[in-house]
Amino acid sequence: MIWFLLVLLGAPRPAPAPVGIARIVVELPDPDHANLTLVARGAVPPLVPLVSQRLTLASVTIPLDGPPDLAVEGEGFQARIHLTLARLPEKLLELDPSSVPVRYEALDAKGKAVLVAESRLDLGDPAVLQVPVKRAYELFARLDRVNWQVTSQGLELAALLSFYNPLSFPITVRGLHYRLLAGDSLLVEDNHPGFRLKPKTRSDLLLQPTVPFSLLGAAASSILNSQQKPRLEGSIVIVTPAGDRSLPLGF
Repeated sequence: MIWFLLVLLGAPRPAPAPVGIARIVVELPDPDHANLTLVARGAVPPLVPLVSQRLTLASVTIPLDGPPDLAVEGEGFQARIHLTLARLPEKLLELDPSSVPVRYEALDAKGKAVLVAESRLDLGDPAVLQVPVKRAYELFARLDRVNWQVTSQGLELAALLSFYNPLSFPITVRGLHYRLLAGDSLLVEDNHPGFRLKPKTRSDLLLQPTVPFSLLGAAASSILNSQQKPRLEGSIVIVTPAGDRSLPLGF
């Protein structure tokens, strides 16, 4: 009997059953860091002291800052995760965001997983990956100013875009397609050639289209009288190892 108990005590602890990841909430305290709250649903086993954590997206390991910060809540838990954006690997660009296997593990002092949460997620679904869109635009892609002047040729516009790349590798932009509108009236639709966003650097892009008076139509009086604030929308196409990817823009 004693021998049997010793065998049981020496047996390896079974791997915990994973619970499902319901959503990931993102906070952006500054341009170089992000805080994630990973919300998992399912039965949580009794926890032992935890010293490290691991997050993987498909086969890509995401470097995490700090020890596990967990809160068990009923049938599930929340994990607070701190990221330094410059530590994110370039291989993330290869992933299809519409279907990504996400796995979170909290580990004990021996490196064994005590708590596991995993799901295949559509990171393009705002109900799954909740990002503060307005804050993200303020930090990473913003319209700093729009000026215009009347010339003999028409309306000369100058729109200054400001991009910040928080990553440790450059991002190559194949091109920018944009539309400048006043209210519901289209002022100009055009393409800007490709450019490169250097790592951990803010880059400015100046758009200077000229709109003939004949094309302004109903927007002419509103713009000239400053009754309508122009807005910019469009998309940029970035180059990734898995091919070109289009990202929407809206200011």
